[in-house]
Amino acid sequence: MKTSLHQELSNDQSERSLSSPVQMILKNYKFKSEFLTKYSIGAELGSGGFGFVTNGYRRVDNQEVAIKFILKEKIPPQSWVHDAELGDMPMEVYLLKNLRHENIVRFFDFFEDAQYVYLVMEYHGSEWAPAVKGGLKVTDIGDISYAEHPAPIERPRLVKRQMSCDLFECIEQCNRLPENIAKHIFRQLVSCLGYLHSRGVCHRDIKDENIVIDSNYNIKLIDFGSSIILPRRNCYLNRFCGTITYASPEILLGQAYRPEPAEIWSLGVLLYTILYGQTPFANPVQAIHHSYTHPKVRSSIACLDLLDSMLEKDYRKRVTIQEILDHPWIKYDLVY
Repeated sequence: MKTSLHQELSNDQSERSLSSPVQMILKNYKFKSEFLTKYSIGAELGSGGFGFVTNGYRRVDNQEVAIKFILKEKIPPQSWVHDAELGDMPMEVYLLKNLRHENIVRFFDFFEDAQYVYLVMEYHGSEWAPAVKGGLKVTDIGDISYAEHPAPIERPRLVKRQMSCDLFECIEQCNRLPENIAKHIFRQLVSCLGYLHSRGVCHRDIKDENIVIDSNYNIKLIDFGSSIILPRRNCYLNRFCGTITYASPEILLGQAYRPEPAEIWSLGVLLYTILYGQTPFANPVQAIHHSYTHPKVRSSIACLDLLDSMLEKDYRKRVTIQEILDHPWIKYDLVY
């Protein structure tokens, strides 16, 4: 499991943090002057093979923003596209600039230098500490019996890093979410995916860590680094971009796959995780050949029906995004 970000850090840990790779970059790197004129850089929010993310502030109005610094050497040549207004840019930047949906994090600005692309975005979400205002208490969710989350995602532990605002952290703090709150979250996500699919876009890495969420359970989808604009309808892909825990059976079998049905499977895994605080399959073999694990928690018939339709092994029989939008569990507030 991830190390808690609430625990006290000793002085020697604090000293070591000053020499962490990202801290050294923030201290010593000569960022583009045009960028620094408009924005200040704050604390680290996360890092990975792509680069790192910080918060920051727009100087003109002190608006808090998220800034993603993407290493150019990590961007494949085919992932660069031309924007009529700003010129050549990575697909991730292009999509955020041109997509408009209330549940997609907003694009603010774009810069680049010899080493990095700077993507300035809307900052959204609440820090999911146990006592967060509007957060759930244990008494709100009842008893639950299940194994530990089989595939937790490790994040680097950094002294200067802020508390995460993502759905992973929300679920970890709450153990699981009641069905009515899960529905509120999932409706927003399905609306967002419906918008993307209608425009021929697949995110390709739907998971709890790529959704930021505030204390009122309003969400924004982030990290379009694996996203693709589909060349045509009903096309098949060979290269997998995403997280194995959320991968569909056809992907796990190494088959060419249609990205839309594969994304529906990921939605099913995510809904299950929100509802029950664990992933539906303990390993790829179970995901390919066996039904998902049923926790000892009461769920409505409509909810279970939707889960079954999304976690259908045969992608040709899997529910579509429009069918999810039309499903009774999504359309109506009644839990039955």
